[in-house]
Amino acid sequence: MKANHIPVKYRLRQRIGKLQSRLDNCFIRRNGRFYEFCSDCELTNIQINMNDGRHRQGCSFDGLEAQIKYYTKLLDEVTGGHPWND
Repeated sequence: MKANHIPVKYRLRQRIGKLQSRLDNCFIRRNGRFYEFCSDCELTNIQINMNDGRHRQGCSFDGLEAQIKYYTKLLDEVTGGHPWND
């Protein structure tokens, strides 16, 4: 197996960026409706907020915010509290 020569902080930044991009593309606006809908589970962003940030069971976007927080915490530990410090 090849050794991974990409530093941890770069891999964490890339993963956080991909998760954030996926979360940003989660909601869509429909037919002039005021609220945005999740493109997978059809809940509005208001319904998700009232449900403690949880989507419906089986939604592919459920838990993305928790993953982003987790990887951001790991990045803080690796970089000593300065996440974008090289």
